[in-house]
Amino acid sequence: MSNRNVSKQVSFRLPQTEYDQLQALADRANQTISELARTKITSSNRTETLQDELRQLEARLTKKLFLLNCAISGLDKDGVKAASQLYNQLLNERRQ
Repeated sequence: MSNRNVSKQVSFRLPQTEYDQLQALADRANQTISELARTKITSSNRTETLQDELRQLEARLTKKLFLLNCAISGLDKDGVKAASQLYNQLLNERRQ
């Protein structure tokens, strides 16, 4: 038998006020609490994946723009290395 269609039950306790808020959200969405929870979990997973992909894209673009600026500035390999070290140093200082 395939594990694809196997479902597992998950349960947890909430304070009454949080349960009421959850029920109200489900009612507004015309869903059961279970449907709402599945939708939110799936959406959250997609959001995390998208954020990771955006961070990777930003890093690639930053690198390409850095190299483009180095080329426009006429830096040789040593100049690119020095500029890269300075850039990383400035980034580290801003993070602290």
